Amino acid sequence: MATTLDRAKALIALQAFEGHFPLSLSLSQILGSPLSFLTAKLDQLSPVAIGLEVEARQKLWATILAIELFENKLKGEAEMWELVVEKAKVWVAGLPDVPQDDVKKMEVLASEVINGSKV
Repeated sequence: MATTLDRAKALIALQAFEGHFPLSLSLSQILGSPLSFLTAKLDQLSPVAIGLEVEARQKLWATILAIELFENKLKGEAEMWELVVEKAKVWVAGLPDVPQDDVKKMEVLASEVINGSKV
């Protein structure tokens, strides 16, 4: 089993230059949840962030999942990831046409996913 340090490094490596994370097999493996499960959870959120294209919604969901994982399961490595999470939050805040209520709904569901996982 990977250590929290290994998980933190692997998750950091997934972050795009712009600050978002991809909804990918690599992310699902780090989270310990099947990609199909993560995609199904995103589908449950419809019509949240309906103004975004599918790819942008997936990036938003993946980024919120990554932030949740860092802040709740990888706390011990905070010095390593603080700026990564800050950049991700700036990216989320900068998305046009995404109401804060939609972001909050995604955060609640992400918390359920992260806290229900084996990570």
